[in-house]
Amino acid sequence: MIDGYAKEIANHIRKNGSANLVYVCTHNSRRSQFAQLWSAHHSEMLKLPITSYSAGTEKTACHPNVLEVLRNEGFGIESDVDNHRVVWNNNTLTTLGSKTIDSGDLPNEFFAIITCSDADENCPFIPSALGRFRLTFEDPKWSDKTSDAIKVYHETSLTISNDIKYLLQQIKEQL
Repeated sequence: MIDGYAKEIANHIRKNGSANLVYVCTHNSRRSQFAQLWSAHHSEMLKLPITSYSAGTEKTACHPNVLEVLRNEGFGIESDVDNHRVVWNNNTLTTLGSKTIDSGDLPNEFFAIITCSDADENCPFIPSALGRFRLTFEDPKWSDKTSDAIKVYHETSLTISNDIKYLLQQIKEQL
């Protein structure tokens, strides 16, 4: 599955010089935010010409537990109301903030990577998407009011990081 996604994205990069990836989840508050950040981070580490975004079928906000976990993982977070600049090695890596899939803040052409099964079912067609791929993760939301919330979010972050890194490594191998 991931290998096929990687091949299609790599073909686009070979043809156009770069690619935009938009990670889509229902509320754009947890999994898609982690995916956007890890995609930006791993793309930079692998020197891939990829720009990463996130969006939802609904707009909410980047969940505070996501930001806390990212701080714990060594990222700098500079917040401005609804947007959060994520800094790594003194460079802005990406800006996290909730938006909908039809937001004008997204590029005109992109590959949509669906990170939750609800968005997969409720957003079957994304008009601007060059391709639509499914890479779903368990929602850490269930842990929000427990003492294990940060641990659960950290585990979710690591799972997403590993899967995104694998996808991007496969893209790199195809180039």
